[in-house]
Amino acid sequence: YLAMMTHHPLLSKSDFKVARECPAKLYYRKHKYPNTLQDDPYLALLAEGGYAVGHMAQLQHEGGIDLGDIADPAEAVARTNALLNVHENVTLFEPGVRHGDLFARIDILVKRGRTLDLIEVKSIGWDSKTPDLKPHTAPNARMRPYIEDLAFQTHVLSSAFPGSTVKPFLLMPDKAKQATLDGLNHQFEISADPLAPGTTPGFRKIRVRFTGNLEAVRREDLLTKVDMQPWVATILADVRQSSARFAASLSPALTKLPTTLGMKCAKCEYRTEGDGLNGFNECWEPLALPKAAPMVLDLYKGGSLNRDGRLDKLIMAGKVLLKDVPDEYLQNVFGKPAFNGRPMMQKNRATEWVDVDLRIELHNWVYPLHFIDFETSRMALPYHSGMQPWEQIAFQWSCHTIATRGAEPVHTDWINTEDDFPSFAFARSLKERIGDTGTVLIWSQHETTALREIRQQLRQRGVHDPDLADWLDRMAPPKDSGLRSPLEDMNALAVRGYFHPATKARTSIKVTLPSVLWPMFSDRPRRWLQDHGWGMDLWRIEEGRPVNPYDLLPAVKGVDAYEVHEGTGAMRAYQDMLYGLASRDAERRQSLREALRAYCKLDTLAMVIIWEYWQGAWSGTKDLPNG
Repeated sequence: YLAMMTHHPLLSKSDFKVARECPAKLYYRKHKYPNTLQDDPYLALLAEGGYAVGHMAQLQHEGGIDLGDIADPAEAVARTNALLNVHENVTLFEPGVRHGDLFARIDILVKRGRTLDLIEVKSIGWDSKTPDLKPHTAPNARMRPYIEDLAFQTHVLSSAFPGSTVKPFLLMPDKAKQATLDGLNHQFEISADPLAPGTTPGFRKIRVRFTGNLEAVRREDLLTKVDMQPWVATILADVRQSSARFAASLSPALTKLPTTLGMKCAKCEYRTEGDGLNGFNECWEPLALPKAAPMVLDLYKGGSLNRDGRLDKLIMAGKVLLKDVPDEYLQNVFGKPAFNGRPMMQKNRATEWVDVDLRIELHNWVYPLHFIDFETSRMALPYHSGMQPWEQIAFQWSCHTIATRGAEPVHTDWINTEDDFPSFAFARSLKERIGDTGTVLIWSQHETTALREIRQQLRQRGVHDPDLADWLDRMAPPKDSGLRSPLEDMNALAVRGYFHPATKARTSIKVTLPSVLWPMFSDRPRRWLQDHGWGMDLWRIEEGRPVNPYDLLPAVKGVDAYEVHEGTGAMRAYQDMLYGLASRDAERRQSLREALRAYCKLDTLAMVIIWEYWQGAWSGTKDLPNG
């Protein structure tokens, strides 16, 4: 229905949210400009979790009347008004409410006489033991967008029914609670209707089918309803004013509201590639940007460097290229190059740089070397009983081990394929593989955090395994212990000691691997990528240089909705393999398993290749083309 509303001069709550971020975005949204969010796999996965939470909330409001299939706003409003007029007490799901040119579909509306409980269901985590909203204070940055959304709906509902008392609530999964049902997450099957003709690309009607025990799920106390009136009241006047301004831009003709250009534009979803409609280019067109020139917006840690709005002022003065940024803007408050000098190198350095101290640090590592990578998942509704909403499970690890200096890397891995809580079996198998000897390498602190959480889960579940607990305490000491984890973070090494212009100062493994492949000092990475991929060809030369191996990972057989070449695809594949349609199809289940193994294996093989390159970079040319 949201897509169909673009044919009406109405401001929906989604329109309002976009306009609050940037007024110009409202114009692009209404004209259906391409945007990067419509195909974002992580947002799609979060949305599916949101639909499941929303359906669970409806199931726990017995007797509610569902109006969600009414697509036309006018019909939804008429049906809602009729039901509210007829019934003294009634619960409605997705009713339509209109006031002037403002329109809202409310998740759950509970009428009790002249009181209207407006309940917005969100899948975000809420901790009732340590809430992150304090009485008599303004909403914090995390919660403010949700409260603004709720305030918009409160304004529309109270204006449409002026004789009623509106009470706004957020209903959210509570991280202080534990599930009592096994398999709660996969009792909600998500499906999408075929894309309707003329519908906004990326929009499909989502349907949720509950397959579990209805009475049991109604007894499941995982969602907490929080009264948001104190915080809604602090911003309601501002929301009324801004919603009127946004609505006025929709009729009689759709007009673009003025906006201020600045560093906020760096993450604009209308900053798309290719030709055609491009909202970002329309906003920035007066600046006549050269397409290939690095921009201020692409500056590494640009948001943090924008102290006192200094970068915003440059942009407003028409200085939008990276070369326009004064060097002193790239220094910290002590006058030293900020963030290990990476922004300064991004602006001024056209060649690769490897710090000699990095090589010394690598030389001091004790063999065997274990390069490890984890795949984990968090969902709003837990997989297993005893889990909290958004609690993490670890379901897969990969390890490449180099036993002695000069030895070939040997790969081992583990992946959960059973419908059981996997994290303890995960940790025991990893402990058996790497033990306490040698040096353990990771890329970023995700693995350290995961091991800490598994140690916490041992305590919470009362599992007696002193050997595993002691090992976890050594590998990932508690943050407040003052002890240092022995896990060596290669991402931290990259931040301190490696730069290539092609990475734009970023250090993720997926941008670092391509930067080291083509100038590699031997054919070992080619051979490793060819020989270590279970028969997959992860080495291809195009236009004289290797293609990023992550782009060569094969699509999952029989599944065309996603590929397993990043973390979100891995979470989706795991969920599909154990709990989705693939769980009942042996061939697809096996295909997903092997895709997960290949992706995780590539992560640790990439670490080995980068490690090898860092060691040998000094024997070749240091000044490499910007590639």
